[in-house]
Amino acid sequence: MKILISTDDGQHSINVTLDNNPTARDFYHQLPMDLMLVDYGDKEKVSELPKKLTQENAPKGHKPLKGQLAYFAPWNNFVIYREDASFYPGIIYLGKIETGFSFVDEAGKIKVHIKSVP
Repeated sequence: MKILISTDDGQHSINVTLDNNPTARDFYHQLPMDLMLVDYGDKEKVSELPKKLTQENAPKGHKPLKGQLAYFAPWNNFVIYREDASFYPGIIYLGKIETGFSFVDEAGKIKVHIKSVP
């Protein structure tokens, strides 16, 4: 499953390949959506999702790497990792960035549009 995350102004975009797990599929089927990504510490961009994702067959946690997308189930947050992070309970892997990481690495809020791509 492929998705495109683009800035509200259309100037920047990233291509993402989602994992084939129930949580990632649930996220994919909720697209398109608009989110406001904000910095959480210096390792993550996060946004609360409009609807909770399934946790069916989800592992107890995940050790995310730079460029990965995840769902933080306890807070209903969509997360893009700017740096590697430690294993943490409640993190469910969604997928990874294939191209276009640079705008995510910049500090500050970013309004994005997320859509599926063929």
